[in-house]
Parts: sequence; structure tokens; C-alpha cells
Amino acid sequence: MIRRAVIRIIAKEWSDSVFYYDDLSCPVCGKLFSADDDIVVCPKCGLPHHRECWARVGHCFEAKKHDTAEQWTREKAVTSAESV
Repeated sequence: MIRRAVIRIIAKEWSDSVFYYDDLSCPVCGKLFSADDDIVVCPKCGLPHHRECWARVGHCFEAKKHDTAEQWTREKAVTSAESV
């Protein structure tokens, strides 16, 4: 019983401290994402956008690059952010 409680507490602390979109910015407005933002992702490539920005553009900001070698991927973005 105590072990489950400890695991839940650790999991909650981990999820509160980890933000999936850390160091990524919206391609439309250029602002870094924060944990409080309303974020949507492109169903094709996974590129995150603020919901308001997606609605303004009406589609993925990088739609022209879908199905090409330049298509956005999280792995490329994270690698790029880490090298800065």
C-alpha cells in the first residue's frame, strides 16, 4: 500500500516537471510553448502549434514539406534544439 503511494507521488512530480514541448516554438507566432498553452499537433507530421495559430493558418504551417525529406519530425527538432 505504501509502495503504491510513493510511486504515485514520484510519477506526479515527474509529470509536473517534464513538459513535452520544452524548447520548441510555434511555427506561426514563434513563441516558445509553455505548459499552460493550448497546443494542437499536425496529424500528418506532429508539428505542434498553438490552437489559435493553427486556426489562423487553417492547416499545418509546414504542410508543403509533408511527404518530403524536409518534413518536420520531433527527433530533428529536439536534435536541433540540443545543438544550440
